[in-house]
Amino acid sequence: MVGLSVKAVAKLSGVSPHTLRAWERRYLAVEPSRTKTGRRVYSVHDAERLKLLMDLVKNGHSIGNIAKLPDASLRSLTGTHHLVMEAVSSNADTKNFSQGGLLTDLIDALGRFDIEEINKLLSDARQNLSPRTFIVNIIAPMLTEIGGRVERGSFSIAQEHAFSSLLRSQLGHLYFNLNSRITDSKHTIAFATPEGDIHEFGILSSAVLAADAGVRSFYIGPNLPAWEFAEAARLLKADICILGTSGLPLSNRKEGLGPYIQDLLSEMEAPMELWVGGSGNFKMDTLKTSVLIQTISTLEMLVPMLQRLKETDLKSAG
Repeated sequence: MVGLSVKAVAKLSGVSPHTLRAWERRYLAVEPSRTKTGRRVYSVHDAERLKLLMDLVKNGHSIGNIAKLPDASLRSLTGTHHLVMEAVSSNADTKNFSQGGLLTDLIDALGRFDIEEINKLLSDARQNLSPRTFIVNIIAPMLTEIGGRVERGSFSIAQEHAFSSLLRSQLGHLYFNLNSRITDSKHTIAFATPEGDIHEFGILSSAVLAADAGVRSFYIGPNLPAWEFAEAARLLKADICILGTSGLPLSNRKEGLGPYIQDLLSEMEAPMELWVGGSGNFKMDTLKTSVLIQTISTLEMLVPMLQRLKETDLKSAG
């Protein structure tokens, strides 16, 4: 095996040493061997894999979603996706409101750290676009783009946090406004992330989509112990729990997501359902439970599932 230093593998792959360390620590993208003195040593295969990952990140993929995929899957993704900014449709819900232009304006404003402009752009989009378009066509690709730029070093973590703070306020306003109008929902959904997972935009966006579909929802929040999530769902009389997962290792569980889900299921009883979003390669069919489990890979996939719930409400009311 040819041993490559950090400097050598960075040059061959195009991944900077700083980014390389982050990808190893946070996503386990590669696992180099170590010398007796603790120095990391990479193989030619590691360099090839890192270059493949970098190419995909440059084309709009999130490293968190692809870091653990096998090489064959990574190669199948190459060349199949355009840049996020180019892939988003430019058709707006209202006349003269360009989604593609909005994404470009948001990126430019964030690059200048113009907080007031970002807040104005987000507020205008929230008011001019449907909640579904705002989340699926603007927020989701924007977060992916920002995450990619942070990983590549062109945006700072401070810029990412600033945008997150503004977005949390906009989504919260939208969620509570929509949810307060629902009076006849036969279904109730509770949203949370596992204990150790602080990434909340997936479940907050999902709660907005549920409220927009006319399904009553309760956004409990991120980083919730399993038994507390189940107990909150019972008190709220929720018949569906949506567990949002970021795909990153849980900070408090070395054994991963599976045991958390099993703990949650042990506290739940049918006919309550568990929907797991962003579960990655975790195999739900390995779990033994009477609770119905469904997986949600994207926010776009959630939309028709919510619509079917509302249609059931309408049929039962008729």
